[in-house]
Amino acid sequence: MKTIVVIFLLAVSLSSGCCLGTRRTPNALAAPPVATYEFKVNRDGTVTVTGVVLENNHGCEVDGRCFLRLQVGDREIVVVYGPAEGEKVTHVRDTPEEWKIKKGDHVKGYGKYSKDGGEMVEVYSSDSYYVHVLAD
Repeated sequence: MKTIVVIFLLAVSLSSGCCLGTRRTPNALAAPPVATYEFKVNRDGTVTVTGVVLENNHGCEVDGRCFLRLQVGDREIVVVYGPAEGEKVTHVRDTPEEWKIKKGDHVKGYGKYSKDGGEMVEVYSSDSYYVHVLAD
């Protein structure tokens, strides 16, 4: 009787993979999520952009602009979230979320589009503009 119980327990433990750690579930073999890229210019001059952060520049702490440099497919887009010192602006929204964004984060932004010196999205001048880190 003891032999039957031992064989039964051994069979149950091997079939569930509880002790060997070699059994893999389908999710364990799944590829990591792939970052999505989007760059869509709207009729009103705004743009929606999704990409991966290459740099978060805190230049507005001194006298430059604060911006994210994003990889969006095969191009780089600058998302400005803080104006330079002395830049004439009518409104600057609070941007603590943008300040904390790190290199490698997958983000989505919405703001005013400009080709001034390269493709740029400005997100600080309206409370409806934003940059959010996406949960992949």
